[in-house]
Amino acid sequence: MSYGTDIYLIDGDFMISANGDLLILDEKKTLIQDIINRLKTVKGSYEIHPDYGSNIHRYVRALGDDETVLSLINEIEEELLKDPRIWEVDVQITERTLKTLKLIIEVKPLEESPFNLVLSLEEPEKINLAVEVREV
Repeated sequence: MSYGTDIYLIDGDFMISANGDLLILDEKKTLIQDIINRLKTVKGSYEIHPDYGSNIHRYVRALGDDETVLSLINEIEEELLKDPRIWEVDVQITERTLKTLKLIIEVKPLEESPFNLVLSLEEPEKINLAVEVREV
């Protein structure tokens, strides 16, 4: 199975190389970018694909509630497993306060080595979603 390639984007902006060409991602980085986009996109925001995206933004205001945190973890796992390139997802809490939640998301692709995403959610006024990739 090919994971494909894609143009490298940061917050919707094309990344350009020093010689002026568009930067292109390899297969594994394409998968990682696709996962980040799925988590950051509000479900229902694409009329053509109403089931694409996640609802993690809904959980931020109630991070202190155990049931909410478990629902968030389930949401992440279910959304990422919709991608046919991924065969297993495991989400673990690494830090939790009343206003902050940090999760490690271990992603096991079908044909690549596993990797971790670090997802941080913070609440006062706006959602701050920071994702960093760590090789396993």
